[in-house]
Amino acid sequence: MGSLGCVGIGSALTLTGLWLLLRRGWRQLAVASTYQEVAREVGLWADTRGISIQGHLGDRRIWVGEVLLRHGPDRRTVTWGLVEFARPLGLGLRIGPRQRRWLGNSDAVTLADPKLAHRYQVRGDDPQTIGALIRADIQVALERLAAGWPALRVTDDEIRVDLAEPEATPQRLRALLDALIELAARIEESRGTLPPPPGARDQVPAWTAAAATLGLSCDSRYPALHGSFSGRRVLIIARLTRTGWTSEVRVWFRAHAETGLRITPQLAPDGYWNVGQDIQLGDEGFDRAFVIKAWDPLWVAERFDAILRAELSALAASAELEVDDRTLVVRNLTLDPSQFAHRLACATRAAERLDW
Repeated sequence: MGSLGCVGIGSALTLTGLWLLLRRGWRQLAVASTYQEVAREVGLWADTRGISIQGHLGDRRIWVGEVLLRHGPDRRTVTWGLVEFARPLGLGLRIGPRQRRWLGNSDAVTLADPKLAHRYQVRGDDPQTIGALIRADIQVALERLAAGWPALRVTDDEIRVDLAEPEATPQRLRALLDALIELAARIEESRGTLPPPPGARDQVPAWTAAAATLGLSCDSRYPALHGSFSGRRVLIIARLTRTGWTSEVRVWFRAHAETGLRITPQLAPDGYWNVGQDIQLGDEGFDRAFVIKAWDPLWVAERFDAILRAELSALAASAELEVDDRTLVVRNLTLDPSQFAHRLACATRAAERLDW
């Protein structure tokens, strides 16, 4: 009987292991199929390995999929659902899980739903402004997202949820995207009704004057300059970071065939968006400064000549540069509007060199 029991236990363990292996394989296939189906429906792109769905809906950037965190022996993979705001809010907004210890004496906003208030903290640079931002409809949208995906965080730049595992059905993935986009849209709408934040209010007169000089419009609410420069859509906007106020320059490219291009600072870990191998150009300084990814390495080698590399390196000096198929973005610049014309000129020259 003892021998039969050992055989039975061994068989059960084998079958259990086989079942888990089959289940994992089935789920990977289901996730890949779900990503492909939903990507086609909503106009996003699903990578061929079935680990992410990404792209833009309007000016909002979307990502759902695997993310590499940290590096070396601490490197690990997690799954995020994420939507970036069309514009950074500039409010120092932080919504996240409530912790036992929180800097400051109280939350900036007390959420109306007791369950949400017990679970999440809401803070920002100016409590009065944050209180005006988080309207009742935003709290309803937050509750909807939290009901399905409670591990969420909201900042000035994005809304992010941590997923225990990738969504394996189109219904769940579409519901996640809908909830993320609804919350983002309501927060953006509310932000548009607010005055400029106290920390950037003094910049409005100088930015208004700069807008007139550059032929752009000034949106004092952020503040931000927007319009057309050298035939391209541009945006200059104030951003609040952990180290203080900075500005960001964005230049949109003209319509062209997608290349999968992604240029980011050479920092570890890769984070999201960076899918694929880093393309080396044989320029030691440039290769050391940037990660370049695209579908066709030969196209990158031909297009990124010495002149273009010099333009991008100049833009990235004392700043943070990102480039994809849609935009060229330079972050962590000063608020000094006397620098705006030079930055826009450099960015548009780089766009011309790309022939975009």
